[in-house]
Amino acid sequence: MTTTFFPEKDARELYGKEVTVKITGYKAGDVTSDEGDTVQAEGFKAELVSDDPEVQAYFENSTIVFHITGSYSYQPKYTGYLDFSDAQPLDYTVKGTLGAYLTNKEITFSADDVDKEY
Repeated sequence: MTTTFFPEKDARELYGKEVTVKITGYKAGDVTSDEGDTVQAEGFKAELVSDDPEVQAYFENSTIVFHITGSYSYQPKYTGYLDFSDAQPLDYTVKGTLGAYLTNKEITFSADDVDKEY
């Protein structure tokens, strides 16, 4: 799940903390890519909550639309551009762990891995 893309704030001290992901809707439709093309995107709108006040504050200060991209390829899908205002309502809750997707295509939950050279 995307919580931020190229973050401006370093949140590594939060990696490894548990979060609750509430999936609240599904949407598929056309969006305009950064290059101006019309592309198909689909995804699930989500809310993130945490019992940890620092993690919760991080979520509340985010400007990104929390979402899970429905994708079957490695190409970007621009799911954050979907207008979820008329999404099909859903009500699923799952637990997750805050971490990062690294340039070597690995996922980590440890801040120590972020600055390693690959």
